[in-house]
Amino acid sequence: MKTFTIYGLTAILLIGLMASVFAQNNMDAARQQMYNDIAKQEFLHNMLIGYEVNTDLVSFLGMSYIREGLGLSQEQIQTIQREVQVHIHPTLENDSDYMLLRDEIRKFNPDTPDATEETLKNYADLRVKMEAMRKENLVSLFYENLTPEQVKKVQEFHIATMSETEYVFPSMFEALDLSDEQRKQFDEIQKEMRPEFEEHIDKMIDYWEKPLSEKGPVRASGKELADKLKIRMFDVLTDEQWDRMIDLIDNPPDYVKKVIAQMRKWKEESDSKNNGKPEEWAPGPNSWQPGDPIPEAYRQERKTRGNFPRPKQPSP
Repeated sequence: MKTFTIYGLTAILLIGLMASVFAQNNMDAARQQMYNDIAKQEFLHNMLIGYEVNTDLVSFLGMSYIREGLGLSQEQIQTIQREVQVHIHPTLENDSDYMLLRDEIRKFNPDTPDATEETLKNYADLRVKMEAMRKENLVSLFYENLTPEQVKKVQEFHIATMSETEYVFPSMFEALDLSDEQRKQFDEIQKEMRPEFEEHIDKMIDYWEKPLSEKGPVRASGKELADKLKIRMFDVLTDEQWDRMIDLIDNPPDYVKKVIAQMRKWKEESDSKNNGKPEEWAPGPNSWQPGDPIPEAYRQERKTRGNFPRPKQPSP
């Protein structure tokens, strides 16, 4: 059975894999930087749309209690697994925008000896756009096969399992009946924090590119960054939405409790296997850890905020 991919660690493993490809092929600095940039953009996109979290949920559909909890029929499950897990290309091949990008990227081969910086840049830009479309298409296919009630249950599932994932993403909060103004604020928060995300990803890439002898402990800023993003998004929620979110986290449905227990079991097994292996990435002292969905100080602040003026929200 496929183990759950912890959100932040998935991207780290991707970056590590790419770093090994660099070493095997003795790529020059320009090509290495190009692939670093592609990895960075793909990680950012995963965080923005929750791609990994949604596709990992699809892999959970083999568990009867998840199927029952979400109210999925056998026909829905078969369709989702066929369209999302097995093969996506037929859908994209009917997308004229994607096909234009595919035809264009064939003009740029980054691995030829005479590849220029412009070739590398064009290839990277096109590949990032194509990968973004592919992921958005996969997530859309998943949700298109659900009823509105099931879509809301999936969004509630992501909120209820927030303790097991590092970063939050706007679409999960749709379960709380967001307004258009709130959606706009979430978009602005992501844009404003993008440079901090990029800096954090650069640190991870730099770690993977160092020789093993030079790798020290990872002083990850993951928890601080994740908490900052959460707090800014939580501040957008009304008190009613906040109470609903807290109830989902503190009192999840029974099937969600089983999922969380299984996630933690898988993580413990993974940690046990990697224990003592210096080549494996290990969280630093400030890294995010499962089981901490909401910073405790912020939770306490929200309890007493009713006695103080709420932060003024931007006008439309």
